[in-house]
Amino acid sequence: MVRAVGVSIIRTRLSHSPDRKKELISETTKSSADGRCARVQGSHAINESAFDYYSSLQKIRQHVEGHHSEDIRLKTAARIAGMETKYFSAFFHKKLGITYSRWLTSLRITKAMALIKATDAPLMHIGSTVGFRDLRTFERSFKRCTNMTPWEFKKSIRPS
Repeated sequence: MVRAVGVSIIRTRLSHSPDRKKELISETTKSSADGRCARVQGSHAINESAFDYYSSLQKIRQHVEGHHSEDIRLKTAARIAGMETKYFSAFFHKKLGITYSRWLTSLRITKAMALIKATDAPLMHIGSTVGFRDLRTFERSFKRCTNMTPWEFKKSIRPS
């Protein structure tokens, strides 16, 4: 079951019927004001307002949204924020309620969902465009975030 909580989504694993999957896609893509697929662990929601409050997090979001297809490691993000890597990791997780790597993956999956909806580009190309190095990682991350594969998502929004 999926239910929207603020700008985040809380989900538990269930097998979904095709109709329920369409509902989930709709809920997932409408889950936040800026369209981010906000998958969370347990019952903790992503605190998106932290980006508005902390200038170091604003810098990270701006950089990542402009360079999401690049390899943006934690060390690089910490340098952009002007912090030591270990401190940045703890700070990011404490303020947002999600780790940097999960947030980055979530952002990339949301961008991939938008590209799947808007274009007929091959999924392999979409995955590399949003920053995944290989198709398998893209598939696993997409399924972890949306509870369906990129193929299932594409098929559900564009029935043949």
